[in-house]
Amino acid sequence: VNYDLSRAGKESSHGWFFFSTYNTEQANTLLEVNASKNDKDFILAVNWKKAEEYLKAGKGKKLTNVKYAHNVYDEHSHTSKSTIKNEVTVLNSAELEGLCYYIPCPKSPHGVDIDPTGEYIVGSGKLAALIPVFSFTKLQKAIKDKAFEGTFEGIPVIKYEAALHGEVEKPGLGPLHTEFDGKGNAITSFFVSSELVKWNIKDLKVLDRVPTFYSVGHLMIPGGDTKSPDAKYVVAFNKITKDRF
Repeated sequence: VNYDLSRAGKESSHGWFFFSTYNTEQANTLLEVNASKNDKDFILAVNWKKAEEYLKAGKGKKLTNVKYAHNVYDEHSHTSKSTIKNEVTVLNSAELEGLCYYIPCPKSPHGVDIDPTGEYIVGSGKLAALIPVFSFTKLQKAIKDKAFEGTFEGIPVIKYEAALHGEVEKPGLGPLHTEFDGKGNAITSFFVSSELVKWNIKDLKVLDRVPTFYSVGHLMIPGGDTKSPDAKYVVAFNKITKDRF
């Protein structure tokens, strides 16, 4: 699959990363068509605390004769320093139990965002007509109960309903990214219907919507993906305009 964006867990989900993925079709030509056939792709949940345990236990495999740039960002100079490395330690998620899990997510998810409590995982399938919201608590129970529908490339696939908190129905067209106001609400950008939509995380009801110019992509609430958002303002970053609104 192709991996797109990632967010770290927080509070109850601290110790995990979540990645959006698309192209479960594994297409390599005409991706607009051939990588958009399946109804669901995945959110990848990675237990990085477990990865630390495996590394300390010597479960990683060292690969040599590789070449990659190790980049370190300097906060003072605002530049990065690159060092070319020739060795890397790899953990194989298909061989190491408890490291990675796939959660089915409609359809070609672009953004994946975690609410301030760390409990709710929002997938934004850019070709979906709804917004799925997953529960970290339910995800952990599904893992414990082995509520899997199979595997994909050796990684267990959680049953969709087993991890699902619920779906925001008919929110708009082309959901891309979600930020949070710290008051129990989320705001999602919609590329196709060119709007921001506000909805409640627990009851999944749409509360408000505002049109934007044009074809909004990213959005930003100061601290909107942290534990303490400052939700006085929300900024829409529009893909096809020269101005900001």
